Amino acid sequence: VIGRDTSHHSHTLPGRIKVKEEVLTTTMMATLLLASISLAATLTHLAQLVSARACLQDTHALAAFKDTIWEDPRRRTRDWRPLSNISATDADLEGEDGCRWRGIACTRRTYEVPGNPFPCQRVLEIEMGGMYCPQNMFLPEAMQETSGRGCIRSDVSGWLVPELGNLTFVKKFHLSDNNLNGTLPPELGRLEYLEEFDIEYSKITGTIPEEYGGMTRVKEFDFEGLQLTGTIPKSFSQLQYLEELEFDGNRLTGCIPELSPTIQSLELEGNDLSGPCSAVGSGEGADADSNAGFFFGDEDDLYGGYDSWGGDGWE
Repeated sequence: VIGRDTSHHSHTLPGRIKVKEEVLTTTMMATLLLASISLAATLTHLAQLVSARACLQDTHALAAFKDTIWEDPRRRTRDWRPLSNISATDADLEGEDGCRWRGIACTRRTYEVPGNPFPCQRVLEIEMGGMYCPQNMFLPEAMQETSGRGCIRSDVSGWLVPELGNLTFVKKFHLSDNNLNGTLPPELGRLEYLEEFDIEYSKITGTIPEEYGGMTRVKEFDFEGLQLTGTIPKSFSQLQYLEELEFDGNRLTGCIPELSPTIQSLELEGNDLSGPCSAVGSGEGADADSNAGFFFGDEDDLYGGYDSWGGDGWE
């Protein structure tokens, strides 16, 4: 035992340890490198979220609308900037980011948009309508929204401007219960992603632009209680996702174009409409039964004093 040669152990063992150390070092370096890359990507993403702001054309469109507002008793647009205060090329200055204005919601992701020196967010929603109902401490919570007592209109006084047609990503356009004046800009027909268009109980006059048939994804048109004249555009037959069409309380005339079978609520009371265009064009009489079929079933919410249709109205 004493004379046994063990020299090979003294040479091979350190070599194996050295190889293992090199493998471990390489693995650790690779892990640290991947962690560094992941951390850098995370920090870059966070920096983009912090610095993200509205695209210039969206901020400019909102600012152009702000320029028309001469009265805002509820201060719904108190932090909006007029167009004269908005930079033409950048939006770095405090308050120039339309996505941070009250009543505006934007996309979370950013987009590379021509004319913008930075990746930017797009406006998704304009929420500046409806009735404001202060909480009544003497009413149970379940009755707060149904009582209607003490509710206040938004009452923003201004005009809809053509520049709003540049908000090409907007999905919800809620401006009901305001004192909006003027006519409906045809340029809004470019809003192909719009799903809800609500401007009821304003002071809008004039006709409904034929271009609004280009709002191919719209589900709700709420133009109740305006002062619209003319006819319902035939282009509305292209609105294949339309569910609600509320034009009651206007002065519309002519016939009603064929609408999508997706329609669930059709309110036309208070106009002087002659019936479905299909019946009028064919010379057929428009009786109650045929009109019920035109409106896609008895479960729809149908309103209107259509004496010429064989009844006093649809309920």
